[in-house]
Amino acid sequence: MEDRVVKLNVKNIIFYFLGFFIVGLGAVMFYRANFGAGPWDTVTYNLSALLKATRGQTSMIISSTLMLIVIIYNKNLRFLFMLVPILSVGFAIDFWDILVFGDNFNLLARVLLFIGGMLSLPFGLALVIHTGFPAFVFDELTIMIMKITKKGLKPVRLSIELTGVLLGTIIGFIAGIKFGAVGIGSFVVAAFIGSFIHYYLNLLKRLKV
Repeated sequence: MEDRVVKLNVKNIIFYFLGFFIVGLGAVMFYRANFGAGPWDTVTYNLSALLKATRGQTSMIISSTLMLIVIIYNKNLRFLFMLVPILSVGFAIDFWDILVFGDNFNLLARVLLFIGGMLSLPFGLALVIHTGFPAFVFDELTIMIMKITKKGLKPVRLSIELTGVLLGTIIGFIAGIKFGAVGIGSFVVAAFIGSFIHYYLNLLKRLKV
C-alpha cells in the first residue's frame, strides 16, 4: 500500500466520518442477516454477550486494545487520534443496532441485509483510508502487518479476518453461546472483504474524489 497523503479539507472530513457511519451500518446489517457477522464483528457481538455490554461498547474495548498494539509498534502517539474512529464506529453500531434495526427478518430480507453489509462495510473502510487520515484500527493494523511481513493487502487482510473469526468463536464458547455471531457468512466476508476494499480504493482513485 502506498504512503498516504493527508489533505485536511472539508471533503475529506466528510468522507472520514461518513465512512465510520457506513462501517457501523454494514456491521449491524451482517449481524441482523444472521448468516454470520463480519469476522471481527463476531468478536464484538460475542464479547457483548460475555460482558453484558452493548455491541458499540465492546467494539470500543476491542479497538482500543488493538490501537495500543499499533501505537507500540509505530512508537508514535499520533495514532491516539484513532480514538476518534473508535468512538465514532462504536456509537454508529449502537445507533443502527438499537435505534434503527428490528428483529425477525424473513429469508429474503436477511439475504438483502447480508448483501448490503458486504457492499457497505468495505466501502466505508475504503472512504476512511482514502482520506489519508488515521484509519480505523483494523486498517492501521493491516498496514502495520503489511510493513512487517512485506505481503500485499489481500493476504494480510485475510489472515486478520480469519483471526477475528477464531477469536470470536473462542469468546462465544466462553460466553456459553457457542458460535454466537460466527457463521458461514463470517468466512465469506473474511474471504472477500480485502478484495472489496481494494476495488473501492481503486475506484475512488480513478474518480479523483
